[in-house]
Amino acid sequence: VEVRYGEDWFHAKVLSFTRDGTVSVEWLGGGEAEMSPVDIRPATVAQQPALHPLRGRLVLFGEARQRTAAKFAAMAAVDRRLPGFFAERCPPAPNPSNLFGFDVAVVALPPSDGGACARCRSKIAAASEAVVEVLAKHAFIAGENDERRRAQAFLSVLVPNAGPNGEAVALPEELLDCCSHVRVPAAAVSAVSGPGRAALGRIEEDTRCLAFWLPPGTPVAGRVSPEDGIAVGAGEICAVGARVDGRWETQWHGAKLLGRGSSEGWVRILWDFDGSEQQVQAVDVRPSGEADGRWRVLAVVGPERARCACVFQVMAASEAAAPGTWTKDLAEAQLEARDGKSEDEVFCGVDAFRHEGTVGELDWLRASPSGKQALAGASRASGCIIQLVGQVFLLGGFPAQCARGREYVQWACKSRMQMGIAHLRGSAAPGAGRGLSVVDADMRDDVSVLTLREAQVALLRPDRIVGIERETATLLVFDDGGGSAMEAGARRLLICGEAEKPRAQARARVEAVCG
Repeated sequence: VEVRYGEDWFHAKVLSFTRDGTVSVEWLGGGEAEMSPVDIRPATVAQQPALHPLRGRLVLFGEARQRTAAKFAAMAAVDRRLPGFFAERCPPAPNPSNLFGFDVAVVALPPSDGGACARCRSKIAAASEAVVEVLAKHAFIAGENDERRRAQAFLSVLVPNAGPNGEAVALPEELLDCCSHVRVPAAAVSAVSGPGRAALGRIEEDTRCLAFWLPPGTPVAGRVSPEDGIAVGAGEICAVGARVDGRWETQWHGAKLLGRGSSEGWVRILWDFDGSEQQVQAVDVRPSGEADGRWRVLAVVGPERARCACVFQVMAASEAAAPGTWTKDLAEAQLEARDGKSEDEVFCGVDAFRHEGTVGELDWLRASPSGKQALAGASRASGCIIQLVGQVFLLGGFPAQCARGREYVQWACKSRMQMGIAHLRGSAAPGAGRGLSVVDADMRDDVSVLTLREAQVALLRPDRIVGIERETATLLVFDDGGGSAMEAGARRLLICGEAEKPRAQARARVEAVCG
């Protein structure tokens, strides 16, 4: 039956009829009650079938994507105890309603897999943005159509056929729209990859991407700007000194591009076969198909912002192994980080600047735990990706985010470095250089100002500062008042962040700590 309780009807079972004219019922979820007959009606749906005595039913509540992820995880747990129960006998079925394109699919893994897909399951899920679970020789996928398509390309083609160090012959067409390329100097390949690919694996885990080494000599487009290069062939841009192929009568021969010719549409080349220099039409020259031994190309697959973070870390590792690779020319570094595209072609813009402070500040940011925490706080608070590459900072995000990120890095150095995160004073320590002074803090829409007494500042231990920053995506720094008159024993705390609500949460946390 169905029993009315308040304004709603609930499933129940009739147990007995009392002498008082009421009905004793047992609720579907357990428990008994006596109800008036006017509040009872026949059930409008069929009775649930009896469950198998050795099986139970797991009920999942939540949004479709989260429910499906939990369902797949439960299926995988069962399959580990009862192999093939869900993978082969009871796989998930596609949703007929297919709400907004979200659906499930079952993929049979190729024989070449060898467990690679299971080891990379979390990375595949993050890079494809789909729900992925691997059960023995099958994989369950859920997501929008594009997400399922990308996940299937990873599971069926790319990951099973990758080499032991992540080598790939080519990328499937389904992944080209979510792929970036970054060149790695030949001398830095082993450092970027690490023993057993451990270093590159950590970068993948940190940025939620997947990276694959392409064959030596793989060309990458757009690395030379039209202003600095020369257009040849069908409009490809080549740098002076680049390897090219020139057409002599009906044959193509190797050559070196020397520069522009004396007339428009002509270029100067140096032939390989006899060492002679000649002017030829630009349409008779094309980029060379020969391998460029200076570089190895790494393909990074994942969401655009995650790819940007991954490329930044690869460039930082390359710079550490081969100093000067990306710090000599910031324009070239930015072009590389954008995969050779113009600023208008990318969603996540790239900015770069050289550190103007001391070498000690760079060492603090690069090696000190407090420096790394300050850099991470500046990144979270500004909303942009910040990566230290040698003496250069690379920033990824919208222009306003990058501008804030640049300021926050400088503020963190001036406020924290001299006395360390254990003090967080903002004014310079005796003999330790200058402190931070933000003269327009009261007028900025990304800064909240809080005045504290010295005794309250002492309560803000380093671990509490870092915890507040992580929980609220803000950056907390002290300055000298920015020219404002400060009472004796008072300190000014700047709570920095692009959104007002997280700053308010951080302020409340600070006030709770300081009392």
